[in-house]
Amino acid sequence: MRGLTIGSRIADLYQIGVDIDEAPGGFARAFVATNGDGRQRAIKVFRAEHFELPEERCYAYYRTLANEADLLVEMQGHPNVVRLYDMGYLWPRDGQGQAYEAQSYGMDAQGFAEAMDEAFERRQLPYLVLQRMPSQDSLFRLVRRNPHSVRLPSDDVLGMALQLAQFLVEIHSRDILYWDPKPEHVYWDGDRVIVIDWNVSRRIQPYEAADKGQDIQLVAQRVLYPMLLGGTSYATGTKIEATPGSAPDPVVREDVDYRWQEKWLDDRLRQWLDPALLGQYHTATEFLRDVQECAVYYGWDIEGCEPPNEGARQCRASMRRGLDKLRAAQRLLEEASRDFAEASIGFLPAEYKEPKRLSRLVRELLEDGWILP
Repeated sequence: MRGLTIGSRIADLYQIGVDIDEAPGGFARAFVATNGDGRQRAIKVFRAEHFELPEERCYAYYRTLANEADLLVEMQGHPNVVRLYDMGYLWPRDGQGQAYEAQSYGMDAQGFAEAMDEAFERRQLPYLVLQRMPSQDSLFRLVRRNPHSVRLPSDDVLGMALQLAQFLVEIHSRDILYWDPKPEHVYWDGDRVIVIDWNVSRRIQPYEAADKGQDIQLVAQRVLYPMLLGGTSYATGTKIEATPGSAPDPVVREDVDYRWQEKWLDDRLRQWLDPALLGQYHTATEFLRDVQECAVYYGWDIEGCEPPNEGARQCRASMRRGLDKLRAAQRLLEEASRDFAEASIGFLPAEYKEPKRLSRLVRELLEDGWILP
């Protein structure tokens, strides 16, 4: 069975655009999809090539989209969870090239799940239509386009940790475990974290004694640690594999190695990060409490916590102003580099070398003096 490609049309619902898959080889592929109102979404579609796998394994992969739809419907409206707009099944229209028929279930996750066995027998492709996230906010892309392992500022990582800790408190209160945190699945615009992938996350069953501390450790190892070390993995050289229904294994160590960043990490920051990395938190509430106390120490105003020292508050305000200016300067340099590159392929004679010289100068400045991912 063929899968979606650029230019495919799904009934009168969606026109398929470019591939935006950040994790090739997963259970599904992701594309830009334009709906009938001209709004751009992301569409996540089961990989047709998985039908070539042994049936039991293929079906396990297939069911992940029903699991994800169920959890996303449960979590809709949460500020740190990607929005879900639609779910359904699609199949090729006979003799129509890139045209597909579709059965949409809207936000009816139960109906979508109940139809799954029959859809599997017919080799229909389950899909989810989601909020399209700005590619530049992907933590994966922040790391990938960072050539010198420059880490995120501690204040950014602290802000990220506060939101992820609160997010874990919320999902644990609903007996949900988030099992697949990694840079490909987390977006950060400098203000808000959004988690996009829920394939292998799951509900805790009433008869289970699940360890709710495990996903705290996974978030620390796979998201927060790489952001503090410029993309360096906590388990360098280890490929992370997601398996439906199985808990991933955190890296087990007796102590934490921050490599060359050790001298730049304050002890106060490590008071919550070290225990998170080592799996010493058993509840997200404990984790959140310690991150909040650290944030207040560094000048954050946290609702429900004691106000920070005024000196710390002023220090953080100055830091944020400086970071905003650095980011603005970096964006302007990137724009200048593109302008010079465009000028170098204009209508002037080839011997006019100034645009190329300036473009190279700015690129070298950005690369050699890279400040922020």
